Order: sequence, then C-alpha cells, then structure tokens
Amino acid sequence: MKLLVMRHGTAEEAKESDFARRLTAQGVEGVNSSIERLLAQSERPTRIFASPLVRAQQTAKLVADNLHFLQPVGTMDEISPSGNPAQVIGRLAEDSTPDTCLLVSHQPFVSIFIKYLTDQEVYMDTANIICISLEVLGPNCGELEWFIHD
Repeated sequence: MKLLVMRHGTAEEAKESDFARRLTAQGVEGVNSSIERLLAQSERPTRIFASPLVRAQQTAKLVADNLHFLQPVGTMDEISPSGNPAQVIGRLAEDSTPDTCLLVSHQPFVSIFIKYLTDQEVYMDTANIICISLEVLGPNCGELEWFIHD
C-alpha cells in the first residue's frame, strides 16, 4: 500500500470558524503547483479522503479534478487537525485492497501521522505531499519514498 499524505493549501485567516476557512488564491496556486509535480510521479491515488474542514475539501477537489478522478472524494473525520493516527490506520485497514490512498489533512496531524508511520520527523507546509510505502499498515512500518515541497 502507498499513502500519499497532503497538507491543504494556504487558507484565509480564521474569522468566525476554523472549520469554514477557505483556500486563498495563493493556496489554489500552491495546490495546483503540487499537483503538477504529483503528475510527474508514478503513483496515482485510487482513493482520496479529506478532513471535513472546508480548506481540505477544496484541496482534495482540486486534486481529484486535475487527476480526472472518477470516484467521489471521501470525508474522514479522523484526519482532522487533532486526529488520531491509530484510528486512521484502523479506518484504512477496513478495506484490505492494496492501493494508493491520498489523505488531505492539516497540521499538526500530518506531521504526527508521518512520524507514527515512519519514525521520521517531517514538517509539512501547505500543499506539500509525501509518499509513504507500507508492506504492513501499522506504526513504524512505512518508508518515505518522495516528498513534494517548495
């Protein structure tokens, strides 16, 4: 299995609700730039999940549209900013299909999740994407393959 872990694009400042923060024009541009670089990689997601927060949903939609992804983007509450890596692994393990799954999430979750899977500390800035390969879906079982960042 391969996991592509992506942090959402740059979002507007919080006004009333962190949940409703939308991508800025710069955020859309950054996501599109990362998507171009993703297209140069050999991995294509067979499933895409985003946290329920608006900026992650918008980022996932941009990825899906640019990759001509035919399946609907799923929503996964477990990959919200305060998500729990073990719960995410449990959710992904429910489907035993060996595939490439893209998760669009937030800080601090993305960095915590990468550390959980690989035992490596990686800071994920906005619109960054990292690829982790896993023979077994579990803690410290992943290997970093590549990293799209500015």
